[in-house]
Amino acid sequence: MSLCTIFIYKPKIYQSGNTTHKYMNITKQHKIASIKTANNLKTVATKPRIQQASRLSLPEIEAVTELIAQIVPAGNVPGVVLNGLARLSGKAIPPKSIKRDIDLLFKGVEQTLDKAVYSAVFAGPAAVIWGYQNLLKLVGKRPDDAFPEGVWQFYIEYALRNDTSHHTNETHGFDTALRQHQIQLTPVDRLTAWAMTSIHLLHHYNAILENEWRERIYTRLLRDITAKHSGHKHYTNVYRTWQQFIPYKRGADAASTEPYHQYRRQKFDKFIQTITTDLPASLRKEWHTQIHIAERNWLPAYQQQMSILSYLNAGRYGELRTHIPLAKAQLGLISGGNYYLMPICVPGSTRPVHVRTVRSQIAALFQTPQTDCPSEGLRELACIRRASWPNLRKQLTPALTQALNTLRLAPILLNADPRPYHLPLAELRQTERGIGDHPLTIFDTGQTFVFDQSHIFFDGTWGAGLAEILTNEALAWAVYLEQMPPVSTVGKRPYHVQINFQTKDLQAISTAPRIPAEASAESDQANIKAIIGLRKLLKRRSDLLGLTVNDLLVLYRGLHAVTYKPKLELLSALETLKKHAASQSAAKAALTAITQTSQINPPILIPIDASQHNPANRLYPLVFEVPLAELDLLNLHQYTV
Repeated sequence: MSLCTIFIYKPKIYQSGNTTHKYMNITKQHKIASIKTANNLKTVATKPRIQQASRLSLPEIEAVTELIAQIVPAGNVPGVVLNGLARLSGKAIPPKSIKRDIDLLFKGVEQTLDKAVYSAVFAGPAAVIWGYQNLLKLVGKRPDDAFPEGVWQFYIEYALRNDTSHHTNETHGFDTALRQHQIQLTPVDRLTAWAMTSIHLLHHYNAILENEWRERIYTRLLRDITAKHSGHKHYTNVYRTWQQFIPYKRGADAASTEPYHQYRRQKFDKFIQTITTDLPASLRKEWHTQIHIAERNWLPAYQQQMSILSYLNAGRYGELRTHIPLAKAQLGLISGGNYYLMPICVPGSTRPVHVRTVRSQIAALFQTPQTDCPSEGLRELACIRRASWPNLRKQLTPALTQALNTLRLAPILLNADPRPYHLPLAELRQTERGIGDHPLTIFDTGQTFVFDQSHIFFDGTWGAGLAEILTNEALAWAVYLEQMPPVSTVGKRPYHVQINFQTKDLQAISTAPRIPAEASAESDQANIKAIIGLRKLLKRRSDLLGLTVNDLLVLYRGLHAVTYKPKLELLSALETLKKHAASQSAAKAALTAITQTSQINPPILIPIDASQHNPANRLYPLVFEVPLAELDLLNLHQYTV
């Protein structure tokens, strides 16, 4: 595929004096772009070679090309991509080809539509991925073959990569347990406990991922092979049953040197052995065979996909995960606003660095803080749009570029500068946290620990589970360190990553596009016990009422949307803001949103756990709409309350 053969349709404009006017409105321009795209794509798609490869009939081919053109109006680019796909032999598509094609489609839409139309009608990464999937269908290829890591993984690397796409968990178990057991740690040992926890996490992460994979695949395959067996009901919800027993810490029955991942694996093996006691020999043999096939074909790819021994390399349209060899990986420490790196391995090996070494280095950091040559912070850089980084890096000085590249070797940043406990999580994380290339940052508030996680590496459930695991492991290290004698020999201070901005750097950074300010809200009013109680009550009334927590939340979100009445104080405050030029547009938008909400039955997008079927799929987004009118739910709700 030659890039020089691609041309892009652009909307015409004309000028009148100093004012530039679009000669068409948004809808009309989008329609014209779609027609041009459809005409070009049909010409390519109806060629004999592509028709022969396609599994679709000619009318179906024409219908698909029309849909693609409406969703991805990218000039002649879809046709060029389709031609390239048709030339590929076999069903496997090289990952580089997929990335190139996706980027071409993004660029095609970007250049075909002007900025206003692009913002108004283009659905972004989801639209491009959908369009690419249908281009694959046109040439008889299975979309699943193009996304071996699942569509969600591909999507988030394009759509959920900016700083505002991170999600944050907070745990209090570490300090709560220390207070309960009257354990007082020195600042050195407090940081050492979390440093050792992070180091061992990186060493054992593959094994932890293997546990997650085994638990899902073993139970799913068990359900599948027993589906036609008379006792199939016994195996239908095995994974859900296991979830009630998952250990998030090593219990009192763990061996003193047994790592968490081995302890959990042992617990699962005992659980599954008990469940399958009565499994017929023939089915057991088939089950084991399927497990061995899955372990050989799927497990290594899953571990590679989810590994946090990686950094993100920002491209114009998406992110590229780049593996960090274990022997080169570092733990990032932030102290006094400065960044430091500590090796996680004994030099010349892949064995974890010893706790005495880490403790002595951290003691040196506290004893001789960096005052002779302080660095500048990276907070501003974390707020730059990821799409802008390829161009920005070209403008930075070599010294700053080298410092940022060095920092990439730390998958985890541990920020030891205390953060105010009372802050909402969205504000609490607004401190030094790298520039967005790494998977995880951990903050210390003195009463809790906060885990800032990239969506590319962590989904919500896994992120929360890992936060609990790490908290319990850090507590175990705290108990161990509390029993050690005070540090007698101060080691070498960790490597200081020198970050200084030259005038050239500051100029480039000041003009780089920022992400918009994020809005956030926190509430401690969720009554989980009441929700669980309601589920049980409904279940007692009828076995058919198996409503989940998500079901109830979706239901009441729909009811709330049409019954919500804003308080007069809120309306008055917004009316006041509307009188000021600086806040006028925002106030108008807010007033419109809260006063017209009763006219809308909002569809709600909820990510559903897809990992129980295939861990690589992670999540599957589904859109729900509450049938308020059809089920007369508003009247029923008013009658009930």
